[in-house]
Amino acid sequence: MGKQASATEDYIEPEILPQEDDLVVFVETEGKEGQLQLLHVDDFAFDEMNLVEIPFCTLQKQTSVSRSISLSPTGDEYLECVGSKHPLPTSLAEPTVLGLLWLTKNKNGFKSPKVTFALRDLVESYMYPGRFSQYRASGKLMTSVERELHRIASTRLHSRRWYDRSLEKHVEIDAAIIDSITIRHEGGKHRSRVLEIVWGNKIFQSVQNQYTKNFDVKTWLQISQPLDRRLFRWLDRQLDTKNSQMVKSCQNWAKHKMLMQCYKIEKGGRTASGYILNKVTDSLKRLNGLDFGVRLVVDKSQPDFSFRFDRIADKSVEVLDWDETGELVFEFKKIFHEVKKRGRLKESDRRVAAAWIESYGFDKAVWMVGRCRVLHLEGKRSDETIYSFKGLEFYETRAEADYERMKDNEAGQLDLVLEKEQREKWAGYRERKLAEAERTLDIASLRNQARARAQAAYPEAFTRGFAKDRLIDAELRKLELEELGAMTEDQFSALSESEKMRLST
Repeated sequence: MGKQASATEDYIEPEILPQEDDLVVFVETEGKEGQLQLLHVDDFAFDEMNLVEIPFCTLQKQTSVSRSISLSPTGDEYLECVGSKHPLPTSLAEPTVLGLLWLTKNKNGFKSPKVTFALRDLVESYMYPGRFSQYRASGKLMTSVERELHRIASTRLHSRRWYDRSLEKHVEIDAAIIDSITIRHEGGKHRSRVLEIVWGNKIFQSVQNQYTKNFDVKTWLQISQPLDRRLFRWLDRQLDTKNSQMVKSCQNWAKHKMLMQCYKIEKGGRTASGYILNKVTDSLKRLNGLDFGVRLVVDKSQPDFSFRFDRIADKSVEVLDWDETGELVFEFKKIFHEVKKRGRLKESDRRVAAAWIESYGFDKAVWMVGRCRVLHLEGKRSDETIYSFKGLEFYETRAEADYERMKDNEAGQLDLVLEKEQREKWAGYRERKLAEAERTLDIASLRNQARARAQAAYPEAFTRGFAKDRLIDAELRKLELEELGAMTEDQFSALSESEKMRLST
């Protein structure tokens, strides 16, 4: 990985202004000149998931002398400049590509890979909506964005991890994000510069096949640092449908997912891991306060640290320095060998324990270790000693099944408790309304009506005299509730818990 060049073509991010709760974009409409139409950003903002998993630009604001960047430890996946005129894309490429995705979605719904637009419209309405209401985007920023578009078009992405949703598998690609750029109008003092771009076939097909996800554009527009942006997009993707994401090697992740470049990272060992941890921690601190809840759990037991990112309900950021694999192995030693001091732990035990944590999560893995002890004592091998964590594999499947059964039972018991509480609240409401009926209604007249209704519905009961009085009483209670306009049980169940409590007591 080459060293970075000095700043030759730097760009300046527009100032981040306070964002309103309801973000809007201003775009020109056909018809009366100067007419503006309000468009809600969330109507067309999205992220393409391959472009989250496979980075397509550096994290630097300056241009790089490197002609390629590795995207995998083996080096067989990489970004590469195909011409000599334009270097690799800078960090400006990330908001540029996202803005262009949103612009295309809004203009043609991605029905065509070709889209024509005013450069100022891309910058002011899609890349930085809401920031240029008082002034226009600078010429320097406009030039930087156009230059970035050419860099993106001149860069090819070589990867084996491009997910093709139509084939439902990862495929190997050699492709460009942008296939071509045409200058439709040069622009001038009173005329916008107009470009026509054609999306690369792979990215166009992926968006058409909806390998995309909703995107929190409000938070995105408040982030300015390149690493923060990339980390936010990656975490937003990983924690969208699951609670945790494990990173076994922080160094591979930093170099090939985040594209972090620094001589300290190239040195490897604890120096590299410590540097990466500091940078990621600083980035998470900057994301704190943006309604973004995540916990980073760091395992420093190996020189190449492992990270685990957890989604948390509290909209804040936490960083915990904890040797989870060591704690799980120590739990095994305490339960199976009554060890009281941690001491040195075998690497073979750590590897198996790490696999358990990745598969089950830490809390479930701890429970399963305890359950394995019970199963061992109850089984035919109770007189044998289990010396290593790997020895738990004999009981692993049964322990996991027992855990799931225990959780199902807990959920079932909770459902029964809630169901009982709902019945009690409904009964309380019903009794209150029946007591009111006794005070305010002509019960004798209603009883005659109840007798007639019961006899019409259950003639055999009246012929034989079987349960006749109970049927009449049941119909009478129904009539009393109807006369008072009381809610049905279904209507009562739809109320909020506070309303149910108020009406039932």
